[in-house]
Amino acid sequence: MSQRVNPELKEDLLKYGVKDWNDCFHCGTCTATCNLTDESFAFPRKEIKYLQMGLKNKVAQSVEPWLCYYCGDCSEQCLREAEPGELMMSLRRYLMSLYDWTGISGLFYRNKLVYILSFFIVGIAIMLVAFSTKYDINEWKSTFEFGHLLEQLFVAGVALFIILPSVFRMYWFAIVKDKTIKVSFIAYITSLWELFLHSVTQKNILKCSNSTFTWFRHWIVAVSYIVMLVMVVVFDWFQFADGSGAGAIIGQIIAYLVFGLLTIFSGIMIIKRISKKEEQYKFSELSDWFFPIWLFLLALTATLSFLTRQLGIVNVAQLIFILHIIIIAQWALLIVPFTKWAHILYRPFGIYFACLKKSSKPVK
Repeated sequence: MSQRVNPELKEDLLKYGVKDWNDCFHCGTCTATCNLTDESFAFPRKEIKYLQMGLKNKVAQSVEPWLCYYCGDCSEQCLREAEPGELMMSLRRYLMSLYDWTGISGLFYRNKLVYILSFFIVGIAIMLVAFSTKYDINEWKSTFEFGHLLEQLFVAGVALFIILPSVFRMYWFAIVKDKTIKVSFIAYITSLWELFLHSVTQKNILKCSNSTFTWFRHWIVAVSYIVMLVMVVVFDWFQFADGSGAGAIIGQIIAYLVFGLLTIFSGIMIIKRISKKEEQYKFSELSDWFFPIWLFLLALTATLSFLTRQLGIVNVAQLIFILHIIIIAQWALLIVPFTKWAHILYRPFGIYFACLKKSSKPVK
């Protein structure tokens, strides 16, 4: 891939939240401060250099933005207040728009009105589908069965048609298009452990300063979300509310624990964004707000509909569940594939591709 200067790159990236990187005079303080950099991946200074030179192809090939957890150390130490941490966050948004073959991700980041309207459109569509189907809307069990089917369709459709192609495009940009490296087959196999390890533990956050609670919060949210996803998709999670055996009781405990943790920790994220006391929460794009708010609503409506069904208040449970389906549709169709949630997917693959780059042989 030729490295041509793209003078429009700056204007493009301003739409993704990037500040004026010309404040940076390459003192290297940000890179020296960051505990996640090494000889192979020295960021964020290198990314700033690419941007100042207009090297769009180099930016597209970069995996460094996914190695950053935005602890804020680099921004706090920056002598010029160039906000290198926020720049890495903005680059992740831009890279997601490149990976997304539909172009929707970039559209949402560039046009906030379209992003907001899409939530109304999905919500109205779900209500139209719900009231135009042949199932008995007055029979509450039919509502839950229909909702469970929709949840399965949302997850399967997004995974097959959006997420998997996007991961492949990420691989295409990061590895295939980088003509300076050659990756061996054995490296693809041996590096899979890193992909699995970081997907499960997100342990690199612990390298950042004052990061124990940050790591715990990220890990709890990720694990709780995955458990909730399994309960929703693999199992008809409302069957636990109706049962009385040992399996149902265990399912009920897990459901309340998962829903409760997601409600609490997503609420903490919202409060932190409101207070803006921490460096990483000083700048928030619309997608940064929608991520914790919709996660909070998702967990809260799941909890309330589960509880009211257990208590036998089925009419209330039915109404709350319809609201829950609208929220989960917006979450699955808009937030998961196209905006901030995708970090939980792209970051482990970014680390995996970084391992491939490290183990590769240079092409002369």
